[in-house]
Amino acid sequence: GFKSNSFPMLTEKLKGFRNYELTTISTFSSVGKSPVAFDIAADSVAQGYKPGLIFLEEMPKKTLFRAEAWKLGVHPNKYKFNPFNCGKTKEEIEEAWVWANKNFRVFNHFGGIKTSKLMEKIRYLVFSQGCNPIIFDHISLAISSREDSVNDTKELDIAM
Repeated sequence: GFKSNSFPMLTEKLKGFRNYELTTISTFSSVGKSPVAFDIAADSVAQGYKPGLIFLEEMPKKTLFRAEAWKLGVHPNKYKFNPFNCGKTKEEIEEAWVWANKNFRVFNHFGGIKTSKLMEKIRYLVFSQGCNPIIFDHISLAISSREDSVNDTKELDIAM
């Protein structure tokens, strides 16, 4: 597994993020779970891993912008509104773009998805793209926003 340099106390408590284990991060809405999930993914890249990112509340372009901003040390909101006005050179921005696209595989989906289809996509990321770890942001959205979901708790349990 890998250690999160961004969250040393969490890493110490968990003894690192281990392969084939599920670690969930939960709290109230709008307190920063997505940035935490991304920082953990970026920490994995720094240690030679290639994470697969399934961020269901943002489009892949936004996720890659987040990666570029992280590489540049710029706040993602400042970067996404005008990348060329973030205090970095064109060459640095191009280098960050290459780094983000080389090191992350981003799942292209937004919102709810059937559990069986989600599992297919995760298998694709793992076996075809060589991704490890899989960082999943908003798994409850995958289940609860589906119109055909009868029992969200059961669907969530199946997905886990």
